[in-house]
Amino acid sequence: MNVMPLKFAELSVQQLARFHALSFIIEQKRPEYFEKKIKSLKPSIQYGDDYVEFCKNMYKVSSNRLSNEIKDKIDKKADEYMKNYLTGHKTDVKCLCHGDYRMNNILLKLTEGEITDVIPVDYQLMYYGSPIVDFLFFIFGATDKEFRRNHFVHLKDMYHETMEQYLKYFDIDIDIVYPKKKFEMDFEDNLEFGLELNLYIAPIIFTLEDDVPDFDKVDLLEVKVKLDDRYYERLQGVVDDMIEWGKL
Repeated sequence: MNVMPLKFAELSVQQLARFHALSFIIEQKRPEYFEKKIKSLKPSIQYGDDYVEFCKNMYKVSSNRLSNEIKDKIDKKADEYMKNYLTGHKTDVKCLCHGDYRMNNILLKLTEGEITDVIPVDYQLMYYGSPIVDFLFFIFGATDKEFRRNHFVHLKDMYHETMEQYLKYFDIDIDIVYPKKKFEMDFEDNLEFGLELNLYIAPIIFTLEDDVPDFDKVDLLEVKVKLDDRYYERLQGVVDDMIEWGKL
């Protein structure tokens, strides 16, 4: 429920950049392994009737306090939003993605009360896809409007700079792998994933602690949630961002 501390975000973004860079390194240094073991990995969520209905059900809850004007705008793009969310968006540049890169899946080390190191865990949802989506999933999963206003651009730049430096250790030029201009274009083109994430999956994250659904016992289409009030403020902040960025 909390907004992540900046230091935690910086260290986590750097780790994500190195993880993605490692995929590009394997692609160049071990191409056969890359083709067989990495490029073949599919997302755990596949676009289909069940997940479309799940998204629709979550949207009924998530949009509950949005203005009619905003709901009308979202409704006009609902099919596009759901398909984009469920297929992970499209970018020409792809790599091995974590698939669930959020605060809950990152261990942190405290030294005298200060965050000094982080270690990502829980790689069971890895897939071959867009690195931008992995990054946006992390940012929009645990930040609010104020945090993004102050640190979003900084973290985006840190991600690309970290990747550039890591690739240099292996004599790989980032301008060949993921040029800054291409990265910026992909980033701009996929910003709406932040809204989709908050409409369709964040309700699960913001479910009241005593009311978390047991997915082993409940059918996907029967999942119901009761949301913490902080969710609606968080979602409105995302909506405000999308309007400011010309995405809504």
